[in-house]
Amino acid sequence: MAWIKRHKLLVASTLLLLGVLAFVFDSLEVDTGAGELDAYAPKLVVLVVFDQMRGDYLKRWEELYGDGGFKRLMKDGAWFTDCHYPYAYTLTAPGHASLATGCSPDKHAIVANDWYSRSEAATVSSVTPPPNELRKGLGPYRRREETFGDSLLGARKKSKFAALSIKDRAAILLAALRAQICYWFDTKTGDFVTSPYYRDEPHAWVKEFKANRGGGSTQISTTRSTAGRTTSLPRGPATSRVRFSRIRS
Repeated sequence: MAWIKRHKLLVASTLLLLGVLAFVFDSLEVDTGAGELDAYAPKLVVLVVFDQMRGDYLKRWEELYGDGGFKRLMKDGAWFTDCHYPYAYTLTAPGHASLATGCSPDKHAIVANDWYSRSEAATVSSVTPPPNELRKGLGPYRRREETFGDSLLGARKKSKFAALSIKDRAAILLAALRAQICYWFDTKTGDFVTSPYYRDEPHAWVKEFKANRGGGSTQISTTRSTAGRTTSLPRGPATSRVRFSRIRS
């Protein structure tokens, strides 16, 4: 049943939200006197990244899209159909860092998800702290370039930046250096967590979310259906039926 494992991983990594960046502008005023142009500046910008989502999926699954989702982006947005990475190692960490910084791994230094550090004589993760920063926990220490979020926070002091992901490296590498909100899913505890690099304690609303979960969890099953909804994807050369079920423990 190797195909089940392959498609479970593909659908999970494609459809789960890996990265959400939100910028909230408390004020639309600028010091440069931009005038009418600034009046149209958005109060909220959201960047969503789907890991392993191939370019042909947009057309293949087009009939499943709602009017306010991908279909709207395809119709009213900028849709680039001939894009290429300017580097060879297309992993999660380098890709997210490139999206956030606008440069390639040879500049931002996130060359893989993990690599061997000669200076530390050890294999390190893209978001693990160097020896002198261990107490701060996970963070963007190894990324050498600032992100567009950093530029935003520098230009507008009242701006707010948030990053949320299933993976720690996705949230951290997409986030600004001083993001006010940065959370990821801890597979050991089943909770959304942050690190002392960003703040010592989770926000009150995160603690409330944890307390009110009621023991529920969301899982993906390829073998059986439980109480909840079942969604079938269209069959094709690279697709198979996968059931999404909300279960309670």
